[in-house]
Amino acid sequence: MGPDQRTIFYSAANGDVKSYNVVTQTQGPDVAIDALARNVRSLPDGSILVDSLGAIRRWVPTCAGCFPYRQASAYQVPANADSFSLDPDGVSFWTINTYYDNRNQLGKADVYRTNIKTGDPLGGFSLQPLTNGRYYSMSIGVNGDGMSSTATVTPSLIFPKVFVGTTSNAKKAVITNTGPVQIVVSQLTITGDFAIKKNGCVKGLPPGAFCNIVVTFTPTQLGPRSGTLKIFDNVLNSPQTVTLSGTGK
Repeated sequence: MGPDQRTIFYSAANGDVKSYNVVTQTQGPDVAIDALARNVRSLPDGSILVDSLGAIRRWVPTCAGCFPYRQASAYQVPANADSFSLDPDGVSFWTINTYYDNRNQLGKADVYRTNIKTGDPLGGFSLQPLTNGRYYSMSIGVNGDGMSSTATVTPSLIFPKVFVGTTSNAKKAVITNTGPVQIVVSQLTITGDFAIKKNGCVKGLPPGAFCNIVVTFTPTQLGPRSGTLKIFDNVLNSPQTVTLSGTGK
């Protein structure tokens, strides 16, 4: 799934990487031509990693919204990758290389970790050999898979009393990125007598930064009114919820 939370990337039979919009259910543009991709993973910055016949490569857009992508880098992993998975830290990936030791009749596998930005090796280890003709699966999975972003959000907005049919002064719900990965807000929903006046989070949110979602209140009836603002993004506890309340007079 891409950072917009609506586009999936997949490899075709010929190894090209293609896209599909799960919201509109329509085929998107080709992303990487002649990539020889077996596995594809999307990164928070919009680029992708692919396993090209055992070699891990990164493809990036040539400009915002441009297709197809271009290959930007290839990683020097110690052994051919049967598959790979993103680490929850968002800045490294793991690969696994499996093989069978015929002489000793042992199934073996080596695992390596690599920094996405620099290509530096971050260590590796060998799995316990398997006996009795057993061998390791050629796949690897890491819990979280690059989505370890965390955020704090204003828990509630309480508006003062305003006349029915009158719009209040605006209040801000603040989202702060407390994780290591850029946050991408893909969708906002709001219920009740409340409205989103401005979404200040459309450009994404780098680690340590914050943005504001501006909300107003227009009561349709007398008395207490309530609603909910939901923020859908690539954070672990998505969607985040802001409780909204006000009173019509």
